[in-house]
Amino acid sequence: MNSARPTPVFLPSVVDGLPAVIGRSPFVTLTVIPAWGAKIASLRAADGHEWLWRNPHLPWQLPTVATSYIREADVGGWDECFPAVGPGPYPLPPWQGRPIRDHGEVWAQAWEVEEAADCLRLATTGDQFPYRLVRTIRLAAAEPAFEMTYELTNLSPAPFAFLWCAHPLLAITPGMHLRLPPGSPVRSDGHLPGRFTWPAAGALDLTHVPGPEAAWAAKLYVGPLTEGWAALYDPATGRELRFEFDVRVTPFVGLWLNYGGWSGAGSAPYYNLGLEPCSGMPDDLASAVDPAWNAFSTVAAHSTLTWRLRVHV
Repeated sequence: MNSARPTPVFLPSVVDGLPAVIGRSPFVTLTVIPAWGAKIASLRAADGHEWLWRNPHLPWQLPTVATSYIREADVGGWDECFPAVGPGPYPLPPWQGRPIRDHGEVWAQAWEVEEAADCLRLATTGDQFPYRLVRTIRLAAAEPAFEMTYELTNLSPAPFAFLWCAHPLLAITPGMHLRLPPGSPVRSDGHLPGRFTWPAAGALDLTHVPGPEAAWAAKLYVGPLTEGWAALYDPATGRELRFEFDVRVTPFVGLWLNYGGWSGAGSAPYYNLGLEPCSGMPDDLASAVDPAWNAFSTVAAHSTLTWRLRVHV
């Protein structure tokens, strides 16, 4: 009797009328939309649980260069933010002053599928800047996990500064636990104290996810970290979504805590959580390069930089 597990596979499909690629293992099902920034539209565990939030107020439609992320494209799922997260000018020569759009540029670009068999390899090239970004997804065959490998190639003769951020928006329920290495330094962009150590923001323990009646939202920057992990745990079910990464290249985690406090679409406030391993902080590259933060990455001229993100479901 053959007890070998099925080999994970990626196959073409259609989701909400959009061409997609679905990856399946015995433990995880991933749905990716290459033409929409290689968005991960769905991340399901073997029991059918969906980890990614979906905005009930916005339709799913492919973005253009004129699409506003927060007003029209904040639909949920998992986007890639690069070469920055927030909008603003590129701060260094030879591209100084060149604008970077909100959430970067790759989330709105069509990525090319280079391979879709036992892995999914997608690539895109810069619109305003000379780079090539490749993301390869491999599903583990023997455990509920997958790994994403990123390859960033600088196509220019000058160093290229950037911020990269994984941008999964997670579906949450009250009572979940948000877990990060205790004692990590935190900087806040609104609502909470400006600086503190995880998880105590004054008298508030940020480990515990409140309900939407909390009615507040805040962006936090955690790091630099000494341990490369972050997780969302549900004590009611025992489920956990855990991110693991190398702090030498991914030393920070961004947290978007939206506990019924904000909407960019003019709708009722959203209830979701962004748990975002990232290479720098804050969200705009000009501030990250400023000595007050000095938290950004650089890829040398005509060089390739590689990093990995492992996700346990």
